[in-house]
Amino acid sequence: MALTREYRETVVARLKKDQHFTAALFAEALMALTEGDKTTTLSIFRDLVHANQQGAGARHGDTS
Repeated sequence: MALTREYRETVVARLKKDQHFTAALFAEALMALTEGDKTTTLSIFRDLVHANQQGAGARHGDTS
């Protein structure tokens, strides 16, 4: 099942605001990785990287 854009935007927004949520999601990705669940691992890492890229752009004045 594909995730909706709204869901991903909600997750990214929370990742930017809540460091505890970010740490918990990272831990979940590592757990999925150790269990061999590549699909879940990649999905979570994709969200983490996307949030980090958007946050870095905002810090440097880039709004794109």
